[in-house]
Amino acid sequence: MVYSAYFFKEYKREVVREDTLFLNLYLFKNRKREPFIEKEKQCIYSLKGKVINDLPIIGSFCRAKCTLEDMGFFTDHVDYRFKFDKEAIKFTEGRPIKVISSLIIEVRYYFKRGIAVVLANGEEEERTVLSIIYTIEDYIKLKLSSGLEFTYASPRYKELTMDKAQMEVVNGFLKYKLRASELDGNEENTRSIKLDGFTTRIQDDSNLLKSFAPKTKIKIIEFYYKDFEGKKQKVTLSENGKLTSSVYLEIEAFEEIVRLIYLVQNCSEIKEFLTPVELIIDEYCNFVHKEMLEEARGRLRLLICDELKDMALDCYSVVYLNTIMNVLIRLCQMKMKSQDIMSIEVSQYLSLTEFLQLYLKKKYNINLTEMEISNCFQILNKLIAKVDRDECRLIEALRTYRA
Repeated sequence: MVYSAYFFKEYKREVVREDTLFLNLYLFKNRKREPFIEKEKQCIYSLKGKVINDLPIIGSFCRAKCTLEDMGFFTDHVDYRFKFDKEAIKFTEGRPIKVISSLIIEVRYYFKRGIAVVLANGEEEERTVLSIIYTIEDYIKLKLSSGLEFTYASPRYKELTMDKAQMEVVNGFLKYKLRASELDGNEENTRSIKLDGFTTRIQDDSNLLKSFAPKTKIKIIEFYYKDFEGKKQKVTLSENGKLTSSVYLEIEAFEEIVRLIYLVQNCSEIKEFLTPVELIIDEYCNFVHKEMLEEARGRLRLLICDELKDMALDCYSVVYLNTIMNVLIRLCQMKMKSQDIMSIEVSQYLSLTEFLQLYLKKKYNINLTEMEISNCFQILNKLIAKVDRDECRLIEALRTYRA
């Protein structure tokens, strides 16, 4: 069994325990863009529920009957849902009978990153929808320009691949973040996988996901756990951008994995900025509060997380918040000074201030005054305001910052 719906929650999918989620990641060449404007959206909305085979450009890729069933526009991505009706001739008692079978393909296209993720149900149709989505902008230009000054670019995409170093960074980060949880609204033994940021870690080994990465060149990262019946369940990520899960993968977890992959691919020397907050807090507690129990450490992580979210303008991305924490530590190490007259009161961030003072003192032998920390908060706020919640841009802004 495979998934018939994933990105579109309104399309009911029966929960079958044997279902396996297959998601394939692709990189589009020269297709990064800003959000669609209203008239572009209306142009695409006009195709909803229509057969697109006879349309210019996008219809040229369709062999079987193809219907654009639905679409959804969001801040950084567009979701598409296609239905293919495939005809075949079968013989019953020597008589030919035409049989039509339907296949659903869903795609999420991150237009700011140039990444397309396909809910994989058919190899040929997968290539078809990638070509359609790649060229749909050309179709829009054709429709809105009445053919004047129109140029067409052939589809150019490839599997989103990672090298060994990038896979190691992804593995090192996710093994602290993925965990199993109850899948609400379903039978007791059905589980889901989510990305967990800053909460208390689960102690029961049957609920923990563990990672496996061979010492040789990494081909696949595998996170696994045992369900209530002792059966091994797993989430795998391969170096050629194939993500599979034997149980439901929460959309939020999937989003963070894509965000993480994009970051390691587009930012050099990224490892130092992806040290999991869990590791940082554990290191801090071992320095300062060795006797602190796991429950108390979990509460401390939540306090710091809340203050980071406030700094991040209420962005709840686990990858983004972890990046902010690591950038803040680098600012404190460099004792960056802000030229702004107005400084941030450290009383707004008491947990972070205390943490930074003690952590930097114990680990790097750096003594920080409250004014110096306030300066670092001010600089971080300036950087965050410029980068539109983009980890790559935040790290680049830090590297090029001049007071």
